Amino acid sequence: MPKILGLSNRSKNVQLQGGVYSFKVFPAGVTAAFSGRAFDPSKTESFLSTLTPSPVRFSALKQMHENRVVKALPVSDPWGEGEGDGLVTREKNLALTIRTADCASIFFSDPAEEAIGICHAGWRGARCGITFELVEKMKAQFNSEPKTLLAAIGPVICRSCYEVGEEFEGYFPREVFRINGKPHLDLKAVLLRQLKEAGLTPDRIFDSNFCTACSTGQFFSARREGKG
Repeated sequence: MPKILGLSNRSKNVQLQGGVYSFKVFPAGVTAAFSGRAFDPSKTESFLSTLTPSPVRFSALKQMHENRVVKALPVSDPWGEGEGDGLVTREKNLALTIRTADCASIFFSDPAEEAIGICHAGWRGARCGITFELVEKMKAQFNSEPKTLLAAIGPVICRSCYEVGEEFEGYFPREVFRINGKPHLDLKAVLLRQLKEAGLTPDRIFDSNFCTACSTGQFFSARREGKG
């Protein structure tokens, strides 16, 4: 299911309409949204046409669980950007898309430079620094200042649901916790820490407050559905 840059009683930061959850924290002209199970992917173009300004194209990547970030341009083939896990652009009317099903979608906006970004961040991407790479790409391409960026984290598997192997204590020593003696990873805590370390200010980082595995009636979860 695509996560599209462009309501839960658990979060004041998002609103739900037509199976699409939109963050309410981004500036006018920028829509940051993620879809749920109720959203029909065949209606993606129809959804995009409702946005103001309406995107005329979208951009996507073959996701690799790595840290490559691509500058997106309007192209005839939406998959023409190749491989990677992050997209940035300053092009008008261009939607950036990723897919997740336990990993996080992270949305970025630079109001000063009128640039946006999005990344797919699972534990592998977090381990190799996808968030740092995206912020660096926005700095290099658009002269973005990290402290002026806005960021929002979409649904992501929570630590209670995310049992991992013992080796994760070496990967993320600050974010692995024991539950009933078994190691669990707090992936959202990893991403929040990394965003702050990348230079974003805490009051400009927002959260959807959804766990994909706790809310399989609303979202897809590879872990809960035995696909990962």
